[in-house]
Amino acid sequence: MPRKSRRTVQRADPALDRRTWRPPTGRVARAATASEAEGEASATARKTPKKGKEPKIGLRQLLQFATPLDYLCLLIAVPCAAGTGFLQVSILFIFGALLDSLGSTSATGVHVPETFSLGSWEMPLWLWFVCLGLGQWMLCTVYNGLTDTAKERMIVRYKLAYVKAILRQDIGWYDTNNPLQLSTRIGEGLKTIEEALSPKAVILFEWLAMAVTGWVLCFTYEWRVALVILACSPLVLLGGALMGYAQQNGQKSVVDGYAEAGAIATEVLGAVRTVASLGLETLSKSRYDAALHKAQRAGIKVSLLVGLGMAILFSAPNVMMGAG
Repeated sequence: MPRKSRRTVQRADPALDRRTWRPPTGRVARAATASEAEGEASATARKTPKKGKEPKIGLRQLLQFATPLDYLCLLIAVPCAAGTGFLQVSILFIFGALLDSLGSTSATGVHVPETFSLGSWEMPLWLWFVCLGLGQWMLCTVYNGLTDTAKERMIVRYKLAYVKAILRQDIGWYDTNNPLQLSTRIGEGLKTIEEALSPKAVILFEWLAMAVTGWVLCFTYEWRVALVILACSPLVLLGGALMGYAQQNGQKSVVDGYAEAGAIATEVLGAVRTVASLGLETLSKSRYDAALHKAQRAGIKVSLLVGLGMAILFSAPNVMMGAG
């Protein structure tokens, strides 16, 4: 069978002949344009992932890399934190009793007690403060040291798991996640995990012990003052809730701004010769400043909300004293 030449094939198919080909018009052109637009839209949707609700993790997921030794450290730290809170209230109670006794006078002048009795226990006043202070210092040192030890051990495993999770991703994962932002996001993410695993979490049990001990002493010695304090306690809850909301929801905006700025800096430094040859220094600087301003605005908003929460929180004792 004889072969057909290139010229013969071009003449047989007018679409391949440059002299006879014409751009499509009418319905065919509109269909082609719609197909191209749909393809561009789908590509844009793949590159820009939808921003849904941020996932939240529970305590079990947070402690997923904990070993039995880490659980043992946390198990010992919790009662030590509760004991620290109990001793703190006890010191304040004895100090308040000392101030009340200083106001009482006798024929010889102001009476200063030398001993203090708590039930069947009676000791010199200075010995009460020494014993309670040493006990609080020891318990506080133990629970802070154990919590920090468990945190550092788990953070090492978190870093290894983070790197392994990034390295095993498919190539399509990098189309929806900017690789230049990974270093910043890893640092900020680990910082958030460190704060969640820090002694701040165990301080919750210290504050709970202080609250329970304080309410028991209040209702035991003066129930009317305790009711006044209980009526003003929503101010404390409001201030704490506002501070927690600001730190939880505002931190993401700050992280996004710094991640975008870090990606721009990495991109410019990686192609610094191209940027210098094309004279794009001013444009790159404006992009970097815009990303930093975004993080700055988010940080200012967080600081204002935290400041408002602290103002409400620290004004609550004054309201309690005024109402009592």
